[in-house]
Amino acid sequence: TDLGTTGFLWTGKGSQATEIQAGDLYVELDTLSASTATPSTQANSFGTGKWGESNGAFLVDGADTLTYPTSGNISATAGTISMWVKPQVLGTTRNLFSAYTGSSDHLTLSLNTSNYPVASRGASTVTGTTALSSPTTWYFLTMSWTSAGNLILYVNGTSQGTPVAYTAITLPANFELGSQNSLVQGDSFLDDVRIYDTVLSATDITNLYNNNFNNSITTNQWAHLAGVYSKSGSNLKIYVDGVLKNTYSIGSSYDLGTGSSALTIGDGLLGYLDDVRVYPEARSASQIKADFAGEADPTPKGTAVKSSVTVGQDTDPSEGLAGYWKFDDTLWASTSASASDSSGNLKHGTPKNGAATSSTAKFGAAASLDGTDDYIDIGDIDF
Repeated sequence: TDLGTTGFLWTGKGSQATEIQAGDLYVELDTLSASTATPSTQANSFGTGKWGESNGAFLVDGADTLTYPTSGNISATAGTISMWVKPQVLGTTRNLFSAYTGSSDHLTLSLNTSNYPVASRGASTVTGTTALSSPTTWYFLTMSWTSAGNLILYVNGTSQGTPVAYTAITLPANFELGSQNSLVQGDSFLDDVRIYDTVLSATDITNLYNNNFNNSITTNQWAHLAGVYSKSGSNLKIYVDGVLKNTYSIGSSYDLGTGSSALTIGDGLLGYLDDVRVYPEARSASQIKADFAGEADPTPKGTAVKSSVTVGQDTDPSEGLAGYWKFDDTLWASTSASASDSSGNLKHGTPKNGAATSSTAKFGAAASLDGTDDYIDIGDIDF
């Protein structure tokens, strides 16, 4: 199962909650619906996320509500919701997810007064055996349901409690994250909330918990790849087609671009590369999504569009490019820097061992590589 393309992902971003849906939808959650209430205290609504990002997690407390339409977002007959949770208040009932039509007609995920997670379908409940009792610990909760089977609760990637038979609820107009009927707030930080219209397998859920889900791309099909290194977060992230696929903790920080090692492009790849960009900062999820959306437009022919970046601008390092190779050059010579850098930084690349341009491209032309010894040598580049 490709968990990045079957559902929705909510994650904290800067000063708002953001929805990223694989494909062509990118909207701000707090403007998704007129029924959505923005947090009562913006300054207290964000904190460090599960993956170490500043303002990367959303805190639902006090009178905060996050309310969104169920239509097109949730299936009453089958689905899965997962989230990372860091509780801030202990010993009370706290709702984390609610699709509530009535006291006997609802689907909820909550924490009870003993701090155990509870999945509920009306009066039928599944209670976990791991207490979420530390306000400094992130816990991974997942709930799946299907009218052909059971309501199942997972804690940290493992099924807990006794699954119960599930019958489809009557969906309300809206569902809530971090509250129920705008009451009983979750008093918890939430991060990476995902909703799927299918039932994920136990293996899928374990892989999600271990951050080890499918990152594969399809042969003979263009895919947009982005790798992000955060020195402050000590992590590496991989995005495919604008969607975060994995985050790797690297344990310590490294300075990029301070040595004399050359940057190479395409070494070992059998295939085509187009529109390669290097930025001197860690791109955010929204910027990666904008890059992908811009490159999906067939009109740019290798130029940067629908993006916050101005090609060649070097007066503001946060918006400039360290290097930008369109590979639209009509002829490459292996003995010269003929793979032009369009960033304005003159980091022209030299094709090696037969690397060539090809009309098989996403935009204009592309680099064609044989998977054996072809590559483009950029030389030393500063980040």
